[in-house]
Amino acid sequence: MAPTPMAIPEGGESAFRELIDTVNQAVAWLSDSGLTFDRLRLGQYRRDVEDLVRADESGNLPDIVRERVSHRLASSLLEAAELRRLYKGLVFFADGPLEPKLRDLLRREGGAADEHARNSTENPRDLGLEITLAARLSASGFGVEIDTDGQFEANVGGRAVVFDCTRLHSARDIGARVRDAQKRLADRCVARPEARGILALAITRMEELDLDFLTSPDPMQLSRRLAHGIDLFLHRYAHLWARPADPSLIGVWVYVSRPVLVGTTNRLAYAQRFALESVPFIHEADDNLLWLIDQRFRFLAELTAALL
Repeated sequence: MAPTPMAIPEGGESAFRELIDTVNQAVAWLSDSGLTFDRLRLGQYRRDVEDLVRADESGNLPDIVRERVSHRLASSLLEAAELRRLYKGLVFFADGPLEPKLRDLLRREGGAADEHARNSTENPRDLGLEITLAARLSASGFGVEIDTDGQFEANVGGRAVVFDCTRLHSARDIGARVRDAQKRLADRCVARPEARGILALAITRMEELDLDFLTSPDPMQLSRRLAHGIDLFLHRYAHLWARPADPSLIGVWVYVSRPVLVGTTNRLAYAQRFALESVPFIHEADDNLLWLIDQRFRFLAELTAALL
């Protein structure tokens, strides 16, 4: 059920309203595809984003960012944006050859509620990030497939590249999650000697990420804030993948995506930042492969920024 419409003050409509509208579309579309949701949590996301709308439209958003309650609001904002990200990635493949397999994958994952926000160690799969990466790889000109186990792989320079996407919530569980993800990648590559694996880590609630992403004066400042968080993360945790147990692991993606209000025009922008880091001591041919992916991704990121 859609949330109760809120009165719009004379100061104008908040851009955060677009997020609520998109979440409603996403839930309807994904539910039809077989994905189920925790309705209580979904209702909390909506209520918290509505609080952000009211704060923004009353001119109090900068104040609320400095308050303790902003951590909860930012978390709900992130979860709502995760739903939007999953939805947009699936829409990218709509009416294409992968759509039937994606719908089958959603029905398979839909046996458990609220897959987009699940944070148990037993099943840390980030389906939204997997589909986002698949869409970006496809948009970059690389072939993308889904195997019989519902796992994505891309064809880059004639080599199969698989990726394992894991969401990280805190420094407390990062070590175990990285080790588990590396093992899953090794298991997938063991029967494919030519295959290479990329570990994709989505930063969500890591302690080093400040809340200043919520209000940013311009895209340049936003990019710097996101870059600082990723660089700090890489510096602090790179030792976890610096010497992988399996040579198939050749790179690590660190990903941050946040909806933010940018500039005096009060626009809601979906800021995304990737950082692709080579695992030390990889073969030169694999390094060239990572360079190719990174260059295509950078072009897409620059194009997206220019169209904001």
